[in-house]
Amino acid sequence: MALDLQQTQGQVFGPSGANHAPGLVPDPGSSAGVINFLREDGTWQRAEGVAGKTNFVWVDRNNVNQTGIANNVSTKLALNHKNADPDGVFDAVTNFRYQPNVAGTFLICGAVTMVPSSTTFEMGVNIFKNGSSLFISLDMAFNTALNMASLSAPFAALVQMNGTTDFIEMFVFMSNSGGAANLVAGQVADTFFTAQRVGP
Repeated sequence: MALDLQQTQGQVFGPSGANHAPGLVPDPGSSAGVINFLREDGTWQRAEGVAGKTNFVWVDRNNVNQTGIANNVSTKLALNHKNADPDGVFDAVTNFRYQPNVAGTFLICGAVTMVPSSTTFEMGVNIFKNGSSLFISLDMAFNTALNMASLSAPFAALVQMNGTTDFIEMFVFMSNSGGAANLVAGQVADTFFTAQRVGP
């Protein structure tokens, strides 16, 4: 069907269905450099992320153990080595936290491996959001007499982040029968954290 510009002047096209009608493309707005998609209802929708940002990070301990994990004390995991952080959203120097600069839903994954200082121990990995516990990935007791000299706790979760003030931190906890300090294994395959925006 031919479009009558005189008839549709100033009128945005109609959506598909019973009210479909030819029309003009709506004004995309004044924000330059923003990726938008034109919806069939005549409105613009911003693409996932901002200008293609996913806030992907991959951090670890770079094969160096984190020692001095006090018994019965929740201790922040110092992930001080970046494998990837193209948007600069992980602090690997001071706060050891992930703070995205794009709002949305984020998939966070990783693992922590701990080595106890005595035979019987209980371990947990606690994911914090904005300073409060979000979830604990594992909290179980083992005896190294059963050939379990270490324990690895993997985790994965979907978390909503506001892209400004929200941040994620990891804490570890271990209680052992001897009461001495424990350590986190620093091998890159044993202890690591990854995160990426996956949706609105």
